[in-house]
Parts: sequence; C-alpha cells; structure tokens
Amino acid sequence: MEQDYVDLEEVKRKVRLVRKGGALRNPKDMAIEISVSAVELLEVFEGVDEKEEEKILSDESVVFKIKTKLEDITKLCKDMARELGIDLS
Repeated sequence: MEQDYVDLEEVKRKVRLVRKGGALRNPKDMAIEISVSAVELLEVFEGVDEKEEEKILSDESVVFKIKTKLEDITKLCKDMARELGIDLS
C-alpha cells in the first residue's frame, strides 16, 4: 500500500504565503495551516507540568502568544468554513 507524505517544504512555503497576506482556497491547504497554528499553540505548553503551567500563564508575553495563536486558529477556521459554505453560527 502506497503511503502519501506531506512535503514539509511545500507546507512551509504555503504557511509563509498565508502569513504574508496571501490566500489559500484549497481546503486541504487551509486544514494544514490550521494544524500548523495549533501545533505552535501546543509548543507553548510542551514539557510543562501543572506547576509550571501556572507560572507561565502569569507571564504576559506567554498569554499574548496564546491569544494570538487562538485568534489565528479561529480566523482560519472561519475562513475555511466560509470557503466550504459551512455556517458555524
């Protein structure tokens, strides 16, 4: 059985395009961008236990990064839903 692989360089190129204000209209590409942003959000908490989590969440720069990533993910999800004609209300 042949395995499909994602070309990481192509993903990075598309992510840069979106971040520079470009538009992706392909649902697969949009889903990839949502996943990349979600992974970036997860990286904030990587290797952090409950005690450390409390400490990092008191850091305004960390909270700002979390807020920014959540905004990115929300916008991307709304854009994808709109492209697919899905009403999220």
